[in-house]
Amino acid sequence: MEHDPEYATQLGVTEVMGVSIRNDELTDVSIQAESEEYARYHRYQSRLEGFEPDSLTPSQRLDRERLLWHIDRKLEGEKFRYHPYLIHTLFGIHSHLTTLMTEHHAIESLQDVQDYLSRLKKYPMKFHQMLEQLQVRKDRGIWPPRAVIQETETVMSDFIREKPKKNVLYTSLKERLDELGSIEKEIKKDLLEQAETAIRDDVYPSYQKMIDHLHGLVLMADDRAGVWKLPDGAAFYRYCLRFHTTSYLSPKEIHVMGLQEVHRIQKEMMEILIAMGIGTNVSFLDMLRIYWQRCWQEKQEEFYYADTKKGKKQALKDYQAIIDEAEKRLPQYFSLIPRTRVEVRAIPEFKASTSIAHYQRASLDGRRKGVFYANLSHPPFKPNMKTLTYHEAIPGHHFQIAISQESSENRLFRNLLFFTAYIEGWALYAERLALENGWFEDDHEKLGYLNSELLRAVRLVVDTGLHYKKWTREDAYRYMLQNLGWASYGSVDRHIVWPGQGCAYKIGELKILELRERSKQELGSRFDIKEFHHVVLESGVAPLDVLERMVSEYILDKKHEE
Repeated sequence: MEHDPEYATQLGVTEVMGVSIRNDELTDVSIQAESEEYARYHRYQSRLEGFEPDSLTPSQRLDRERLLWHIDRKLEGEKFRYHPYLIHTLFGIHSHLTTLMTEHHAIESLQDVQDYLSRLKKYPMKFHQMLEQLQVRKDRGIWPPRAVIQETETVMSDFIREKPKKNVLYTSLKERLDELGSIEKEIKKDLLEQAETAIRDDVYPSYQKMIDHLHGLVLMADDRAGVWKLPDGAAFYRYCLRFHTTSYLSPKEIHVMGLQEVHRIQKEMMEILIAMGIGTNVSFLDMLRIYWQRCWQEKQEEFYYADTKKGKKQALKDYQAIIDEAEKRLPQYFSLIPRTRVEVRAIPEFKASTSIAHYQRASLDGRRKGVFYANLSHPPFKPNMKTLTYHEAIPGHHFQIAISQESSENRLFRNLLFFTAYIEGWALYAERLALENGWFEDDHEKLGYLNSELLRAVRLVVDTGLHYKKWTREDAYRYMLQNLGWASYGSVDRHIVWPGQGCAYKIGELKILELRERSKQELGSRFDIKEFHHVVLESGVAPLDVLERMVSEYILDKKHEE
């Protein structure tokens, strides 16, 4: 965390926790810093392997195992250090830094403001480091498809089109400064003038240099979408799948799994649609179109919000009501319930067009609640809202992450680990738990759940299609459209720039369901859903094979209680 001050700010780490944090610094992402990071990881690996498991407590053994897994994967990917794309609209430098400054960097004192200004003035250094990284990739022929570069260039150009005083980096600071009564008016005025100058003289020129670089890349790029085109691209994709799914499943196995899941879920959806009176002699896609057309034409007010400030405000209230209702149900299924609350906010306007609903964990210092960010750039379809809320908030991401953060054995490093299959698998499992226990009131909400599940199954097919089957961007778009009833190039591009990540959701969920079923079968009447959830959640994130071993030990211990 000392080497990554941006992430330390995001986590809310303070010196009280024993870490020297610099909230006035940006993380060094230079090639030299990256090399030094790999060197540290080699040292960490050697030190961890030196601990004899038998000499450790059970909790320490578990931490050693998961940390070693993380380090092993990091070093396994060292030969692919330049393969990950740095250019994309989802989590590119432009989006990441703006989120850091406007959402994570607290403004509660004069020192916080001075740190904020210091970070703004360091944009030129940060962007210079990123341009060095991009040049190395350019020299090796590593860049994303033309469309991804063009979209990123457009987003960055739009960001610097406004005058500095209208940019979110300025307006966010001003809003928070206005709330501070401890700083005199004249001092606030001077600080805002410094911010305006920094945005004009440091931030905007840095963006322009990146835009110029991207414009040059557009002229060189092609339309091939998959990472198979990269040097040793097939091996890189297998590594991405291993990293994200924490499994040994091959691209072929995942592709077949996806096709099977798509077929199963579509069949379940068709049964509900037929029961609603939608014809039996039409395709799945046509059934969906008829259903959505009916919802829009016959029940628009019932199913959709007005695309107004009032409508969006009501949507946020309704999301919060779903959370409040879910909280009341938790004691039936969980013995571990977090104290930290979660709130719902709209995704900030500056990234609403390129962002999706997501969860932001509460800060470790307690200054920030957990936040479920809903995208209100288009009014939500009401029957889909419960599923999304259960995934992002309770009993999904917020619930799982808050439990981990509040654990008495929450060693600080655990917050640096992100096993996608566990985290996203749990969130999908939370959706399934809601379905199984009657949290959805009618067939419309059940279709909302199945539509969400179908998306995750389609992702298995699209991801492996792009990077293993050598699909084009258009192939992936058409598959989504034909099997979901909707598609977007933004969704396809997510898979292009983030290979393997989209496969982790379903694989993680299916593993948790498999472990639950095994526990039920072996324990019979002694199975307790609260105990099972306690085992899965108590110690925090883990690779799936480690999770499986934990559940196996739980089953054995339970049997020995006799």
